[in-house]
Order: sequence, then structure tokens, then C-alpha cells
Amino acid sequence: MKLDQNDGQVLLDVLSKSDDEEHIFETFSKLRGEYSFIYYQVNKQKIWFSRDILGRRSLLCHVPISQNDSFVISSVSVNSVKEEDSSNPLISWEEISVKGLYSINIHDLNMISSEIVNI
Repeated sequence: MKLDQNDGQVLLDVLSKSDDEEHIFETFSKLRGEYSFIYYQVNKQKIWFSRDILGRRSLLCHVPISQNDSFVISSVSVNSVKEEDSSNPLISWEEISVKGLYSINIHDLNMISSEIVNI
């Protein structure tokens, strides 16, 4: 990679060259250094996410707990709802484990008990 290139754009370009899931595994197995990423694979309607093995880059997840709740992945957590408002509880975040490459099909997000698949 050249010094004037954006590493995120280079990674996206490499991932976009193939629709094969094996290509995704191979690409991410070659990553070195600090990272966290979220990649949406359009043709499979799948969200892929992971972080570096040392956990230097944050990656958080909120799994829905009710019908009005949403699945959220973020590198930062911001609770935008005041604690005094009991009708809108604060979002609870969980740190994504550094042990794996994760994926979830967006169609599964319609289910309240969405399950993160560790690959």
C-alpha cells in the first residue's frame, strides 16, 4: 500500500473484487496491526465485522431486546437518552470479542433474538 492511500478504501477495493465468502476470510486473515471494521456484503445481504486480536480498536454491539429496538454496531458508544426517562432506557453495549470474524444476515435482524454468528 502506498503512503498516500487510505487503508479503508484499499480494503474495500480488495473485498469488492469477489463475492466469495472464502475471499473475505482470506482477506481478513492477512490484516495486521490495529483495526476494527464493519463490511456490508451487498450480494449476500450480510454484515461482517471484527477487530484486531489485541483489542486496540473498539467495536461495540447492541442486540435488540424489544420490538422497538435496533441492532447496532459502532466503534463508539453514546447514550443519547437521559437516564431519567424510564420509557427510553439507555442502550446497553457489549464489546465484540477479538476472537473471530463475525457475520449476520440483515434478514435475521428482523428477529428480536438476533444471533451473532462467530466464524
